[in-house]
Amino acid sequence: MGLGVIGRRDVIFRRKFRWMFNITDIVGQEDKNTAIKMLPPLKAARPSISIKEMEVRHLDEVVYYPGRQDWKTINITVYHLQCNNNPIFDWLRTIYDPIAEDGDPFKYAIAESGGDEANFVKRVAQCVLYDPCGETMETWTYDCVWPTSIDWGELDFESSDIVYVDLTLRYARAFVQ
Repeated sequence: MGLGVIGRRDVIFRRKFRWMFNITDIVGQEDKNTAIKMLPPLKAARPSISIKEMEVRHLDEVVYYPGRQDWKTINITVYHLQCNNNPIFDWLRTIYDPIAEDGDPFKYAIAESGGDEANFVKRVAQCVLYDPCGETMETWTYDCVWPTSIDWGELDFESSDIVYVDLTLRYARAFVQ
């Protein structure tokens, strides 16, 4: 009784700890020569999709076909580092800024018109899985990513834990390369 495919030398398991999640200028790794401006991730997720079904009634039968796809939100946890400009605060201010000079806290309508903010509201994100040698095994690209929820977490005088930020992200679609 052999192990089949599992015992072969050319089969490599994808591991949960060999990955990097990047949202340009917000989350991920940056060049070693630049100042800290991105937050490193602690936890992330690959996409989840459900495909709605269409029901077609014909004579005395019901036939089902695949319908619209529904991409589920993903959760990501990042380390909350002290840096000059917090990238999550900056990202949030492009969508909602309660102390805006023009008195309008909602910036999404401006960003939709194609202004400079449009490139910062909806981002492209990538989740890359690596093999033991650091070569890319799988790359997921999330298109039009924006935060639906940001949780800066609770604080506690009795704890010496590190502070994290939990993000829930919505995206238009995802694809694997």
